[in-house]
Amino acid sequence: MHYDIDYSAIENADEKRAKAVADITEFIGEKAIAKIADYVKDCEESDPISLDEFKIAVSFAGVTGYPVIALYEQLTGRTE
Repeated sequence: MHYDIDYSAIENADEKRAKAVADITEFIGEKAIAKIADYVKDCEESDPISLDEFKIAVSFAGVTGYPVIALYEQLTGRTE
C-alpha cells in the first residue's frame, strides 16, 4: 500500500519536522527507529552516514520523502 502525506500546510519548520518524524515512527515502529538511531550514532563516530545513504537504507522500510529527511536531521543534527 502506498500513500503520501502532505506537510505543506505546516508552516513552522520545527512542527513540520516533528510531525514527519512522528509519522515515520508510527509507520515503522519505535523499535525500528531505535535501531536506526543506534546505527546512525555508531556511524557518526567513525564514518558519518550521508543523507543519500540514509535515504537508501530507510527506503527498505518503505519510507521515502520528507519524513526521511526530517528523521536524518533529527538523528544527525545536520541539515542537508
